[in-house]
Amino acid sequence: MTSGIVKQLIPSSHAVTLRPVCAQDGDLLFQLYASIREHELAVVNWDDATKEAFLQMQFQAQQTYYQSYCSHDDHHVIEIDGTPVGRIYLSYSHYEIRLLDITLLPMYRNQGIGTALLQDVIHQAETSKRPIQLYVFRTNEGAFRFYQRFGFTLCEDTGVHFLMEWSPA
Repeated sequence: MTSGIVKQLIPSSHAVTLRPVCAQDGDLLFQLYASIREHELAVVNWDDATKEAFLQMQFQAQQTYYQSYCSHDDHHVIEIDGTPVGRIYLSYSHYEIRLLDITLLPMYRNQGIGTALLQDVIHQAETSKRPIQLYVFRTNEGAFRFYQRFGFTLCEDTGVHFLMEWSPA
C-alpha cells in the first residue's frame, strides 16, 4: 500500500512499513483499541477492572465484526524501524475505498505518520478515481478536524458516528 509519499513525509532516519496483521498481534491491537477509548472511559465512574472488562468485550466485538465482514480487506500493522506502532485497515470495492481504521499508539501520534499514510490512501483514490469513506466517532473532534483538513466532508450523522467522504477532483 505504501508509496513514495510515506517515505517523503517521514524523516528518512525512520523506515515506516506495513505488514499484514497476524495472530501474535492481539496484545498490540487491544492496546491500540483501548487507547482510542480512553477519553470516553475517563468520564465514567467505574473501577479499573470494570473498564478493562468493558474494553475487552468491545474489542472482541470489533474483532469479530472485522473477521466476519471485512476478512478479505487489507488489515496491516504499521511499523517504524520494525517496531509495531499502529494499524491501518482498508476495504476496497469497485466504487470506493473505505478507511475502516487507522490508529497509532499515543507516543507516535502527531509525528506525521498518520498524515503520510492518509496521503498515500488519497493518492490511491486519485489514481483509481474512487472516493474514500470513513466513520469517525462523534466524540472524536480531533479526528474529525484531521480529516476535514484533507478535504473530507460530512455525509451523514448516524448519532454515534459521522460518515465522511473524500472525492477525487
